[in-house]
Amino acid sequence: MFDINSLNGVASQLLAHRRQIVDIDHQLSTLLNHMVRSNRSPFAHLTRAVQ
Repeated sequence: MFDINSLNGVASQLLAHRRQIVDIDHQLSTLLNHMVRSNRSPFAHLTRAVQ
């Protein structure tokens, strides 16, 4: 038989981890956008070559 309190604890921990992952994902995309805009991207030479 499952203990409902421990299940609730696990669920809230998973939600907290999910929020952290979403936050990290947002930070990474912001950083990547900034790098691309400032042309310091490791892929800048590739995008220039395509253009």
